[in-house]
Amino acid sequence: MILFLLIDLEKENWELTTRDLFNDIVVFLNAYHKSSRNNRVVVVSGKTVLFDSSESDITEIYRIIEHPHGYDVGDLGYALCLHRDEESQIVIFTLGRERKDEYLRYLKCMFAAQRFGIRVSAFSLFENKTILQCCASTGGDYSTSEDGCLRFLLSLLGTRGEPKPLGFPATCYCHNRQVLLGLVCPICLSVFCRFVPVCKKCKSKFSFTKYES
Repeated sequence: MILFLLIDLEKENWELTTRDLFNDIVVFLNAYHKSSRNNRVVVVSGKTVLFDSSESDITEIYRIIEHPHGYDVGDLGYALCLHRDEESQIVIFTLGRERKDEYLRYLKCMFAAQRFGIRVSAFSLFENKTILQCCASTGGDYSTSEDGCLRFLLSLLGTRGEPKPLGFPATCYCHNRQVLLGLVCPICLSVFCRFVPVCKKCKSKFSFTKYES
């Protein structure tokens, strides 16, 4: 099985932590790699493969800190593009705050992960409902507990979970507030809390057919 670790290496974000979480990551990757000789570890950051255990020794994992890239949803899309026919899972490790403008890109990645049968799990230092939705919908796990980081990561070595039937209210593109009922653009899937003749994101015009009674 291939484990794709999407890691946030932004130095400013690591200054927000109260523990040395990098050691937890190293312990987890070593445990995963040694649990089966068929396991492979691929570390991605900044839409770049920083480490691949099929090409480098696992002891060289510390070298990834030489590349201080931050994490964004583009890394998730990149990892999904690297997926072939082998069984895979993705683990997101982010220390930054949620970005509302990434919601639609996460939605597309979530649908792709579901189609490929890839479990997405995540550790986020700050609450991130978008990533939580992605994890829940693919049968993955999610944690924000800094003290329980290692315990959470090691729990991912277990059996795959089932998608969780959680409800996630949509956020409108126009006012960035949660809505239960709204207008959805059929092109870019943006949600609006009130009628708009033109999508404010992709500029598509909405056309309506008038039916005579």
